[in-house]
Amino acid sequence: MKKQGQSFVKIEAGYSMAEIEETIRNDYENRHTYCEYFNTVDGKAAYNDGDIFSIQFKSAWFLGGVSNYNTYGATFDVETGKKLNLMDVVSDDFSDFSDLQRVIYYRLESQYGSEVAQAFDEKYSTEKALKKVNFYVNEKGKVIVCFQTYELSYGAAGCLTVTLPSRF
Repeated sequence: MKKQGQSFVKIEAGYSMAEIEETIRNDYENRHTYCEYFNTVDGKAAYNDGDIFSIQFKSAWFLGGVSNYNTYGATFDVETGKKLNLMDVVSDDFSDFSDLQRVIYYRLESQYGSEVAQAFDEKYSTEKALKKVNFYVNEKGKVIVCFQTYELSYGAAGCLTVTLPSRF
């Protein structure tokens, strides 16, 4: 039976069993060069002007075909240690949360399409919900609003971001 199997592989695949075994062994021994599984989170101080301190986190994982890459953030008042919400850091041009929500909606629509903007509108239609949106302030003083993979769109769209002016 083993001989018949080897003969079948040689005829169908065009390789001998020894060649196939060698390929498998090499692929396994060299798997780290092209097919390593990983799950990482890296962080950095994205902004620090003495008044606020903002941290940016990037996470990535790969499981042999499926992968996700996301960006997260957190921003704090240096004096009090209080975690800030979006309205605390965006430009004074935004008069209230509904104004801010409307601007984010239109930016998402122009960058990613109406389905993404509608998903945002459904999830973040209240002031309470919008206060929980994920963001950080980057090194240029811009607010980067982060939406995680699958949060507003299909997985292949990845992490979606919107840039807003800050008061810093």
